[in-house]
Amino acid sequence: MLCSNSVGYCSLESSENGLLKILDDLFSSTIPQTIRYLENDCTYSLTNDMHRSSAIYTQSVPGLQEVMSLLRILSALCDRHFLRADFESAAEGQQKPDDAPPASPAKLTPDYRADSNMRSSRLTGSSRYEDRIPNYTNVVKSMYAFAFIWGFGGQLQERHISKFNKFCRETLYRATYPISLPLSGTVFDYCVEVHHGMMIKWSDRPMEKMRNLPAHYVITPEVERYHYLVDLLLSSHYPVLLVGVPGVGKTALIQNIIQQKHPFSRLPISQGVFPQQLHNSVANYMLEINKRDVLSTHPSTAPLPKPHHLFFIDDLNMAKSDCVTGTQPSLEVLREVMTQRSLYDRHRHVKLDLEGTDFVAACRSPGVAGSGAGESCHILSSRLTRLFTVMTFFMPTAEGMHALFGKTIQSWLEEFPTYSVEHHHEFAYKKKTLFEITAYKPGLFGYRMPNEND
Repeated sequence: MLCSNSVGYCSLESSENGLLKILDDLFSSTIPQTIRYLENDCTYSLTNDMHRSSAIYTQSVPGLQEVMSLLRILSALCDRHFLRADFESAAEGQQKPDDAPPASPAKLTPDYRADSNMRSSRLTGSSRYEDRIPNYTNVVKSMYAFAFIWGFGGQLQERHISKFNKFCRETLYRATYPISLPLSGTVFDYCVEVHHGMMIKWSDRPMEKMRNLPAHYVITPEVERYHYLVDLLLSSHYPVLLVGVPGVGKTALIQNIIQQKHPFSRLPISQGVFPQQLHNSVANYMLEINKRDVLSTHPSTAPLPKPHHLFFIDDLNMAKSDCVTGTQPSLEVLREVMTQRSLYDRHRHVKLDLEGTDFVAACRSPGVAGSGAGESCHILSSRLTRLFTVMTFFMPTAEGMHALFGKTIQSWLEEFPTYSVEHHHEFAYKKKTLFEITAYKPGLFGYRMPNEND
């Protein structure tokens, strides 16, 4: 099927699988009008407050970035909750007799292998999914709604969130399979509860236990949702790009939380990083990893699956721009790595395989005051950004600001003797106003805590 905005996706109408039939109907009834709405009424964080000619110059096919993001998120959700191998192992465990000895894969005959594959294909049919997953249709609809919200709305500039919230609710409710979202809050305040097929608030979702967190790092509801999204996509080996104003917490999230489950090598980008330096850094990391894997593998054992290595590219849009072509040569090297999954070493004259590389990146919105737009901070090429799932790191809400600063301010106020502070009500109100103003300024953490001498 081809929509009017030139975004192609294959028709699944003839498929007998219930999951694909539901998704195909949802695609057809929600995606075309959403692409038109975003193109006419919204701006993205990657082109925020930039001249329209500059934004159009870097734009790819309308809707391509958003549809690809939706499909990646939906695919990652299916990998986590509808993984075929999990259903096969559970079904085989039920059908296998208790006294049957385990068979070695190396000793299976071709006939037995063919029979096993046939049984596996039958076990994972659509009927099996529907039998084994309670509220199957509701789960699929909720997963699509979640992917739709973050795929299309996750990269919007923050001032468009309220309009997108209204549009998203109406569009999903009028879909072929109507999806009703809770009315309180915005659509970004909800995640999927797979067991019952509902959308629940992030605060109602059990928080994953974190280890070795820095004492000063506070996990707010906003941080929790971005942690879930980034972890979900990286677990399925999809690249992620976090965009936001300086100091909002993008790098802190990746270094303090994401690194615990997904260890990475950090490659910061700046005006002084040249293409060859980035090329050599990636190549040297992968050569060292491949050498370590070869040394740790015993010759008599079967080769292990190729491990994945994560690179964290920080300050992505600070790469130096060529004044003649307007491109960023360092980022062209990164694009080559992500698309070709290889690098050519001109010194050794060999092609280095980078099949097991994953990427997570962070950058600031180029239109933010103080970023030096066009000089030290540039609009990223859509040829690179479309390879990522882009997410705008929104500013903290009032609850998030209270979680960040509430205990610190309370401890500071408790240090004052009672008789030394007059006008308690006015004093508390002014402090509250100060932090409310800070929440809407670019440098969120650029303010220091006042001391007793102020």
